[in-house]
Amino acid sequence: MLKCTRSIYEYDRILFGIKEVNMKHLNLKLDEENIEYILENNFINRNKYIASFLKLINGIKENKIIALDGEWGSGKTWFVKSLEYLVNSEINNKLNIVNNEIMENIKSNYMVIYYNAWENDDAESAMLSLIYKLTNDSCLQKEKNEVGVIPRLLNTIIKYVTNGSVDIKEDIFGDQWNNKQITDCIKTSEEIKETFKEIIDNLLIENKNRLLIIIDEIDRCKPTFAIELLENIKHFYNDDRIIFLVTTNNKELANSVCKVYGEKYNGSLYLDRFFDINLELPNNYIQDYIQAIDKGANSSNFHFKACRELAKENNLTMREYNRYLNSMESIKNNLIGEYSYLSLFANYILIPIAMELRIKDKNTYYEFIKGKSFNIIEKLVRNNEFFYRLGRKILSQKNNSSITNIYSKPITEDEKSILEEDEIIKILEKTYKGLLGKENMDEEQWEYNNILLEILDIISLFN
Repeated sequence: MLKCTRSIYEYDRILFGIKEVNMKHLNLKLDEENIEYILENNFINRNKYIASFLKLINGIKENKIIALDGEWGSGKTWFVKSLEYLVNSEINNKLNIVNNEIMENIKSNYMVIYYNAWENDDAESAMLSLIYKLTNDSCLQKEKNEVGVIPRLLNTIIKYVTNGSVDIKEDIFGDQWNNKQITDCIKTSEEIKETFKEIIDNLLIENKNRLLIIIDEIDRCKPTFAIELLENIKHFYNDDRIIFLVTTNNKELANSVCKVYGEKYNGSLYLDRFFDINLELPNNYIQDYIQAIDKGANSSNFHFKACRELAKENNLTMREYNRYLNSMESIKNNLIGEYSYLSLFANYILIPIAMELRIKDKNTYYEFIKGKSFNIIEKLVRNNEFFYRLGRKILSQKNNSSITNIYSKPITEDEKSILEEDEIIKILEKTYKGLLGKENMDEEQWEYNNILLEILDIISLFN
């Protein structure tokens, strides 16, 4: 068995003359301090999209349900919480993200309410859960003697939804309710719409002229809760003073629709009936995000340089990239420490690819570790300069004379480059299939195979 006498980072410094750096990601706690920090630094150039959205709603004068589509982990929650903070604070005066005239118009007209659907999907009624959120900050936190008409309207809705089995008057408002007239139980959906309208009237009387209600993470909810919430929004909140911004992964939400109405149901067409406007959060941010984590790419260790290149090639989301870095960091002491062309191949190509696939595409991961997906490596070498240079270094360690022979031939430089690339592909394919496919392994490969399988067993535990 090979003995790992040096850490992978020691070999980075020895082989490539580079410094070790502490990897730091931007997976921050979502609070006002960090929101302001993200807005101020604009790491992934999202501020311009926040400004564009505010310009959009500034020109809308009627009821709209807007979908903000994006993959899981693409930063949708950070986007809408930043939007909420921008409207509810004075930070725009400092950062000038949005034109001051537009910002002041929005601030004077819009009351912004954030509702995390996923955190509330254990509620029995989606309708009541949202109503509680709408009323919580305005009336339910007031002193009892200040409570106005909204609680009575809320009690009416609760009685309607629960067929009279729940009544909040005694639990929440106590004796003061005895002197107030309680609206009779509502019997029809038209009456419930009118009650909702009265609630919105009373919310806006003391606050603003319009409501921006942000519904976040609806695609992560139980399918029945998600569909009930959408349908309630469509049927009961048809008020020109309200704009809904629903963050979602439309593909996953369409799957939820199918789980409720049947696999043959067209989930995407169903969603088109609900959303008046479909927006997509651009996903071209991963390179900016990587640069924000480690601006000094040249001073980073070679191992994480491989991770960064793979993240860019496969367009990982921010959440996936954070998981990827954390996962690679956790196995760094298990990597192969002996220096040879095999350790270069395993540490900088095979293992980073295996972990990335384990996070991004488990089916392909299992094919890859069986030695059946060399095309992944070939594509990287032919299209990515970092992996091409790494492949050339592996070739030179295995058989340096092959490179010398190529460049001694009386052919053009382009032809030499083509031959060199073919030689790199050939040695990498042979090494890959030898280590994982166990094809024509020599004694050295047998020893590395044992270590590599142990590392892959660890990677297979990750989810």
